Amino acid sequence: MKKQTFLLIIICTLLITTNAQTIRTKTVCFDPIITLNPIDSLTCEYFNFETYHWLPYQIEAEVQNSDEIHWTSSGDGTFDDESIAAPHYFIGKNDLLANAVVLSVTASGNNTTITADLALGIPLQLIHFTKEGWTGFSSYVDKSDTPVPAVMMPVVDHLNIMINKQGISFWPEPVPPINNLGNWSAIGYQGKFFNPPACLPIYGSPLADQTFLVDGTFTYLPVFTDYPVLIEELFGDNIQKVFEIHDWKDSLTWTPTNAGFEYLKPGMAYRLLLEAGSQPFTLQFPPYSWDLPLKIQGPAEPETTVFPNPSTGVFTVTFSDQIKHAEYSIFNSHGGRVFKGITDERLNIDMSSQPKGLYYLKINYDGSQIVKKLLIR
Repeated sequence: MKKQTFLLIIICTLLITTNAQTIRTKTVCFDPIITLNPIDSLTCEYFNFETYHWLPYQIEAEVQNSDEIHWTSSGDGTFDDESIAAPHYFIGKNDLLANAVVLSVTASGNNTTITADLALGIPLQLIHFTKEGWTGFSSYVDKSDTPVPAVMMPVVDHLNIMINKQGISFWPEPVPPINNLGNWSAIGYQGKFFNPPACLPIYGSPLADQTFLVDGTFTYLPVFTDYPVLIEELFGDNIQKVFEIHDWKDSLTWTPTNAGFEYLKPGMAYRLLLEAGSQPFTLQFPPYSWDLPLKIQGPAEPETTVFPNPSTGVFTVTFSDQIKHAEYSIFNSHGGRVFKGITDERLNIDMSSQPKGLYYLKINYDGSQIVKKLLIR
């Protein structure tokens, strides 16, 4: 996007006195000048797929001849410093749900004030394709009124074929493309990609219905929420019906006796095989989080406090009486357990030896569970 320059030119009168003679001359001077991109949009470089949250957006702007600068947002995000020319902007929840935000900068100087706007597009979801070959993908954005080719357009140059579990396909290479899939559906898809990486932004509203019907012994399992979900928690009592869950992207397999991974991740889809003769059942994905901390499943959450969070790796956790002496585990973003133990009135956790990123504190008590996010920066 080409940057635009906003400026105001005025004619200034300069008086010069030489040898008691006054010489009147004219020169041109500039009031504040703002140079920025009027339109931009967020891509995969601004999303952390380990912690599943947006990184701060670096505004590329230049301001000249100004004594005072001030940034404002039409949404609910924040700036790290609204008084500098090129601050970072932290995306707000309402910014995300609106799919856009307008960032405005005002520059004042020489008794003149000018303003410039940056319209920033924010996809509700980004899907990052990082490996060549087959992978599964899905979306928690409602695109039921949009044809598959329109949704896939940003990555169509990286896509060989896209299919659903029935083998019905979308072929982008012929001219014109062959789309037998119709509109995008709230299901899982499998696609074959080449020349990675590729980034798929998806704009729209979140799915109102976060349930998925598992019907038949074979399906492509989508993920209808915006953060990783533990497999055993999602399936509950129906876990006994699962024969195998396969992750095409990382070539990993989950079985009841050998869990190659523990979490289902947003933006992905998995091949699900059930035991023969299993009856259909419905999966209910947990409510959207959109931001830290995770929403707690179940009724009321007993008081649990984590501080500081984020931290450099050292956390203090305090508990209410009802969850003292409960089992806890800490998992990394790939589902691997890095700590476990028993809670007390206060828990001091030193994770400074662990890599930066997102971790999950899971506390089991009286048949219920609390999950908190721990972020190491």
